[in-house]
This record gives sequence, C-alpha cells and structure tokens, in this order.
Amino acid sequence: MLIKDFDEPVQSAADGKFYTSKAALAKSHKASGNPHGIDFIELGNEQPTFQDYVPDAKQRREDMKETLRDVVTGNLPPEIAAIQ
Repeated sequence: MLIKDFDEPVQSAADGKFYTSKAALAKSHKASGNPHGIDFIELGNEQPTFQDYVPDAKQRREDMKETLRDVVTGNLPPEIAAIQ
C-alpha cells in the first residue's frame, strides 16, 4: 500500500514549521525533533478504546431525589422559571 505525502505543506503544532513530508512531520512530534523536548501524539493513529456504560443506580436515585426536592421547594432553573 502506498501512502502519499501531503499535497500542500502542513504546519506542525510542535514547532510551527511547515512540512510536505509525513516522515519529517512525524519527526517533529518526537522529543528529539522539537524545541519543547516532549513527545506529541498524532491524533488519529491510536486505536480507540470503548467502555460499556454502566449506570450508577445509587447516584441516579440521589439525582432524582434532589430534582424532586428542587421542584417542591420552587428552586427551578432559570429556563424553566421563565416559562411560568
């Protein structure tokens, strides 16, 4: 598989210079290739990790109690109070 270099120069966020080569741009993201001396991460190259959502029943109950308490005491958000 061939990976083509950039059609137009791309500016590196690490050192502010423009690059037409992907390899040169990648070198500027390494600690040894930029004035900051730190490694930068190229977004889009990492594999995303997905986690299943696990609801917290106790927190949900507390949120519902707090919301009900606010409605009973008349402590409504400004958006809702404006409707009344």
